Amino acid sequence: MASVFDGFTTRQKRALAVFLIGGGLSLRALKQQLRAARREQQAICQGVEAHTKRTNAPKVAVDAVFARRLLAILKICVPSVLSPEAGLIYAQGALLVLRTLLSDYVSKLEGRAARWAIQSNAALLSRTLGQFVAVSIPAAVVNSGLKYMQRRIKLAFQRRLTQSLHAQYCEHRAYYAASTLGGLTHADQRITEDVERFSHTISELYSYTFKPLLDVILFTRSLSRVMGYKRQFALYGYYLLAAQVLRAASPPLALMTAQETALGGSFRAAHQRLVAHAEEVAVSACLPLPSCTGGVDLLVLVRPAACCLAVLASLECQPLTPPIWLLLPASNLIPPPPCPALPCPAPPCPCNKQFNDPPAGMSEQMILNQHLYRLLRHSRLSAFMQFVQQSLDGFLIKYGATSVALAIYSLPLFWQGGAGLKEGSQGEVTQNYISSMRLLSNTSKGIGELVLVYKRVTGLAGHTSRVSELLERIRGLSRADEEDTLRRLYLRNVSSSGLLLPASVSSGALPEPLPEPRRLEGETIKFNRVYLASPDGAELVRELSFEVQPGRSVLIMGPNGSGKSSLFRVAAGLWPLQAGEVTLPPKGELFYLSQRPYLVAGTLRDQLLYPEPPQAVWAASKSERTRARVEPWMKSLAMGEDELEERLSECLEAVELDYLLIRGRGWDQVQPWNETLSGGEKQRLAAARLLFHRPKFAILDECTSAVSADGESKLYLALVRAGITCVSIGHRPALRRFHSVAVHFGEGGHLGPGHYAIEQLRGSDVEGLTEADLPGVQHQA
Repeated sequence: MASVFDGFTTRQKRALAVFLIGGGLSLRALKQQLRAARREQQAICQGVEAHTKRTNAPKVAVDAVFARRLLAILKICVPSVLSPEAGLIYAQGALLVLRTLLSDYVSKLEGRAARWAIQSNAALLSRTLGQFVAVSIPAAVVNSGLKYMQRRIKLAFQRRLTQSLHAQYCEHRAYYAASTLGGLTHADQRITEDVERFSHTISELYSYTFKPLLDVILFTRSLSRVMGYKRQFALYGYYLLAAQVLRAASPPLALMTAQETALGGSFRAAHQRLVAHAEEVAVSACLPLPSCTGGVDLLVLVRPAACCLAVLASLECQPLTPPIWLLLPASNLIPPPPCPALPCPAPPCPCNKQFNDPPAGMSEQMILNQHLYRLLRHSRLSAFMQFVQQSLDGFLIKYGATSVALAIYSLPLFWQGGAGLKEGSQGEVTQNYISSMRLLSNTSKGIGELVLVYKRVTGLAGHTSRVSELLERIRGLSRADEEDTLRRLYLRNVSSSGLLLPASVSSGALPEPLPEPRRLEGETIKFNRVYLASPDGAELVRELSFEVQPGRSVLIMGPNGSGKSSLFRVAAGLWPLQAGEVTLPPKGELFYLSQRPYLVAGTLRDQLLYPEPPQAVWAASKSERTRARVEPWMKSLAMGEDELEERLSECLEAVELDYLLIRGRGWDQVQPWNETLSGGEKQRLAAARLLFHRPKFAILDECTSAVSADGESKLYLALVRAGITCVSIGHRPALRRFHSVAVHFGEGGHLGPGHYAIEQLRGSDVEGLTEADLPGVQHQA
């Protein structure tokens, strides 16, 4: 060992010692920084994980669970070996083989060109250059074709996965269970972005795995003719050693990818929440400040980021980040001492202005900035760890491998005393050298990509975990046993008590035990000993029993919080049935209208035809299976165009919205209906939709609350004339005229909590109409 350093001067030895000691200390400090970065990332993600309630989420890693999940997803993406997706994979595989063969041939041409140039053979050099130009045309097409096929595979996989998710997401009201009942967080982001990222990563992995492997096999065979197999295996041994080092130093890329995706989803959800509740936020805290000339104390704005908080007992100058504006009564202010940090700017006068108190806009800004900070900080820490890893990758895989390859090829020439140069002419040696180094370079590149493929696999593991969890969750939400799914999610995410029935009822406080919850199908709407309780366990209605016969509508009245909307949700299957029996007619004979009507994106005609698909969507649909499922309940298909438009016009006239045809461009006009129409117009348009479909029964949850009293009477008159029997939830006494029975929840001094009363109003709905209202009335048997 001493002889190694004999040639070094004292200065060089000192420099080497400083380099080794400093390098060791730097590596130790770098290792500590990497560990600190991982701990900070875990702390950043704790809030998101707690919010999404991922308690038993499996660890993201490349293991048997990852392989099983990936295989399940690929079965969806490639359903059979003869599917179009499989054909794209076969085509890309053929292009990859062709590209490798072309690369091998180009390496040989480059060696020949160098040989003829050194030997000054113009004829053979021109011929070789012509061959090079000729082969460059298919090589360019193949290279572009590989990128094109990769894009096609990504789009094909994305289409298969998204359509599979849509089929389950829109079945058995899984979308409602996911969003409203908390069955799946950020479903929109997962279905769109997560699926797209997975498809992109898996399409890249195929080309970055198959081609390098093929390159190594074919180039090794070509190099064996020049340098044999032993020296090549030495290069492969170096790569195996480098792979172990890189694997040990690699950060948890799969977990980091999954975490960053989740943080991005939370950031997007925060913006969506603000968009959805913009009006509530805007009006939640608009309070005027007293005038400066009034008899009350003046409110002064104090900015702690630049001012001394003189109102605090400490009287210290405390710069804060971010700046926060405080509203303090002037009578409580203490003359502040001079601020040593910054001069205190004069606060703006708040007279005759509107301020948020508390500042809702500032609060939302802080919330959004917190989500942004988490996302960017996590990404910054990931970028730092990837920088360290990529530096190590570049040194070991790119530059280290090139040095090893050059040494493996060149050193034997010197060991043999230059004998290798005498075995052939200088041109032949040059040809072999250039061809061999080009092949070695390609082989090194291929092996390097194979060594680094673990990075892509671990990144794929993160996307696979997200997509697999999405598939599993939606599959669970779209199960045929919809009631069991609703009950489970209701107890977990909605009910604060965690009980379907209050403990007092479950323990047998009632004279007779309540029947087990059952949903039946029949000719009428019937509630038999139905028990309703609020999510916090408070009793709403006890043993509700009544029947809705055709032609005898029922009006449900009561104060807020008495259980009216809860009954609507239970009847519609949005909440689980707690106890008792609910009998409903078949779905084609029952229609629901809520207080907030849904307006589909489409034409005016589409608004009335919904839930039929918009006509543009129906015309573009190519799935025979989907069309066969939808056609039986599309009433518009049984009508001619003139007959359909006449029927739709009658429905608009009945709800006094026929002016929409004149105001716009007829039935085919497309507008942002939610923004164009007022609340009353939306409810009347939903009533026109109900009149078009004309079911036997309808359950209405304050569906005319935004309509004037006169307009409400006209709507209900149209429903009675159409022969639609309603279960209506409302407050206005004028509605009693259009119903035969009234059920009162929690009203009157004789009714205690949980009780109800049934009032018989008349024999049928028609009896409440005047003679002027009777023309056009359709009777139900």
